[in-house]
Amino acid sequence: MNFKKIGISLVASTMLWSSSHVVLAQEPILFGGNFELSGPHASYGSPVREGFDLAIKQLNEAGGLLDGQLVEAIIYDNTSDMTESAAVTTRLANESVVGIIGPTTTGNVLAQVKALTTAELPGVVPAATGDNLTLDDSGSVLEYLFRVCFEDSYQGYVGANYLYDTLGIRQMAVVYDQALDYSVGLRDAFVEQFTALGGTIVTEETMATGDTDFSSVLTNLLTQN
Repeated sequence: MNFKKIGISLVASTMLWSSSHVVLAQEPILFGGNFELSGPHASYGSPVREGFDLAIKQLNEAGGLLDGQLVEAIIYDNTSDMTESAAVTTRLANESVVGIIGPTTTGNVLAQVKALTTAELPGVVPAATGDNLTLDDSGSVLEYLFRVCFEDSYQGYVGANYLYDTLGIRQMAVVYDQALDYSVGLRDAFVEQFTALGGTIVTEETMATGDTDFSSVLTNLLTQN
C-alpha cells in the first residue's frame, strides 16, 4: 500500500474542501423584502423597507451573520396589491432567499401564506395586525409565518376603553373601510368593547379605498347626536 500517495490524496482533498468552504463562507445570506412601496399602503411599506435596510447595514458593520457572511436584500414592490404580494413571495422563493420580511398589511400577508407554505420559507410580518393572522382556517398555527405586532382586537379594545373611561365619551359614530381587512378588524373589536362598556354606536358609515367624495357620509354624521 502506498501510504505516501494516500497521504497526499488526503491533504489534497482537505485543501479542496477547505477552499470550497471558504468560497461558501463568502457568499452572502439573502433575505427577501415584500413591501408596499407604491399604491395606497406605501406609507406602511416604505418606512419598513428603510428599517430593513438599516438592520442589514448594522448587521454587516458588526461582522455579518454566522461565519462572517454578509447579508444582502432582494426587495420587490407588491404595489399594495394582494395578487402581486403572492407573486412577489413566489419570485423571492425562486431566488434562494432564506426568509422574507413583509408584507405590512393583513390582506397582503394572507395572500402570500400559500406561497410561503409551498416554498417552506419563513416569513416575518412587521406590521400586519389582523387577528388570527398566524392561524389557518382550522385554528392550527401556520408553520412558516411569524408576527411581531399586536392584533386588531387589542387596538380596538384599548381605543374603546380610552374613549369611554378616560374621555368620558358615551356615544360614537364609526366610519370604516369595508374593503380593508385591517379597518374591518378594528371596527369589530372597537364596537364590541365600546358597547360592552355601556357606550352607544349611534351610526356606522362605510367607505372604500379610492373614494374621494365623502359628502354623503359627512351629511349622515351631522344628523347624529
